Amino acid sequence: MVFVQYRLPDVLSVICGRNVHDPVALNPHYAELDAYFVDWINAQKLSPATQKSWIAVQMPLLASLTNPHMTLDQLRVCLEYMVLSLGMEDLTDTASSEESKKWAHFFMDLLRSPGNTDERLLKAHPMIGNVCVVSFSVRVMKDLGPTYTLPFIQSNDELVRGMVQESLDREAEETDADQSTSSVEAYIHARRTTIGIQPVLVLGRWARGLDLPDEVLCSEQVTGMVDATIDMVFLANDIYSYKKERIAGAVQHNIVTVAMNDESARVGSSNVQGAVDYAYELIHTAHDRFQRLLAELSSTPMWNTYQDALEKYAENMHDWAVGNVVWSLASPRYSVFDNPSAKSTMMIEFYAPL
Repeated sequence: MVFVQYRLPDVLSVICGRNVHDPVALNPHYAELDAYFVDWINAQKLSPATQKSWIAVQMPLLASLTNPHMTLDQLRVCLEYMVLSLGMEDLTDTASSEESKKWAHFFMDLLRSPGNTDERLLKAHPMIGNVCVVSFSVRVMKDLGPTYTLPFIQSNDELVRGMVQESLDREAEETDADQSTSSVEAYIHARRTTIGIQPVLVLGRWARGLDLPDEVLCSEQVTGMVDATIDMVFLANDIYSYKKERIAGAVQHNIVTVAMNDESARVGSSNVQGAVDYAYELIHTAHDRFQRLLAELSSTPMWNTYQDALEKYAENMHDWAVGNVVWSLASPRYSVFDNPSAKSTMMIEFYAPL
């Protein structure tokens, strides 16, 4: 065993000028959503342990922090999708590439043909079978309407392709260590496809009625802002999940590990604190890029036509970057803090396998 120690950076101070102990925006329907979620989970045919684990993750908190302007009904839609997406992430995290492909096909069939799914796969995963197929696929896909259905499906297709590729990469690494992700640049490119932010941004546009044309959504400024948002989210996730993954011996796909292994990052092969600080600087860079692109966008002709919608879309991206950090530190999903003292000092200490 080896003793690992590092201090977490204050990511919120970069993203929104607050520190980790300051209050942030929370949807006023949070308490109602949380009660709905608990009743919803308890009504499913799940073991008590599974019910408890899903409630503990605090998905209603994540939905309410990242979507402070949604109505209660819209929050429920977002929450149910997030449960489905998290279930898919957990299923493919350790699955073989063939298993991941099966789940990817199931997932996309669920979106394209609500309610018409493979019974064998439903039985293989009770949470997805009981909770998501009936309540999500039929109701949610109907609620989205034609304007948002296609981009929602397309963004999810990209997401599951990324999940399958991650499984393929994992298998390649098991047979040949030289196949592992060797650079920060390559890792960032791969990670952008597996974090699942694009679909929830579509849901954000749907909830606020932001009917932006493709030429706006595909503009250099908007796509760059989306990428910057994704970077802020996954980099924060990697920082906060490093402890849990290191203890489990499953830390290869994490920016902290990648930075230590990439000589161009100039961190050092065993310098965890240096790698965490490096990831923090990447978040800083992503935030600066977001602000620069937003300023550029405000000086383009499309801003004059779509200013209100673009401001709200940028706000939704920012809400995701901020809300994700707050939830990551509060939820037991990453088990960031062992005690109140650690949360106060932001100092992480643990023993991990060599």
